[in-house]
Amino acid sequence: MSTATQTHPMTPRWWILVAGIGILLIQIAVPGFMILDRISLLTSGREITIKTQPRDPRDMFKGDYVVLNYPITQIDTAGVTAPEETLYKGDEVYAVIVPKDGDAWSVISLGREKPDQVTGEQVVLMARVEKAYGDKDSRKVTLHYGIESYYIPEGTGKALEDKVRDGSLSVIVAVSDAGLAAIKGLVIDGERVYDEPLF
Repeated sequence: MSTATQTHPMTPRWWILVAGIGILLIQIAVPGFMILDRISLLTSGREITIKTQPRDPRDMFKGDYVVLNYPITQIDTAGVTAPEETLYKGDEVYAVIVPKDGDAWSVISLGREKPDQVTGEQVVLMARVEKAYGDKDSRKVTLHYGIESYYIPEGTGKALEDKVRDGSLSVIVAVSDAGLAAIKGLVIDGERVYDEPLF
């Protein structure tokens, strides 16, 4: 009486190969989705222009990128509609901003939830609280929108530094429906001079 030897359709070696291919596909897919999200944001997001404001020139440039500051960065919660509970470092908030004197935008409200409706001129930006200090009635917060640095073309650092200092540099920002923001380009003295490449 003979006995047939049973064989598994996949040996352990095959499982390792399949698992390796799966991991490789995930590693390729994740950055691919991130790139597609950024391309979608830059091509279809609402475009607004925000003026920069001077900051400490000693930390303005970090190698090959410039650190940017905006009027909508430092907020006194006493001057805007804000959550009743205290905001702390690391909290995620939604800032509603409105144009003020051209491209000098200002924050009119902060909330933990994205507002359902805003007027046509209002824009909602998702932000993270980077710093928070003061008491509950007058708490000052520094917001991080993800548009605080811009990689500069080689050899243009000094020119951009001068434009930031004299207040003639504005940033073109693409904003998604979810409130995500990305720098799309730069405006110097009212002229669009740089555009962020999609790749």
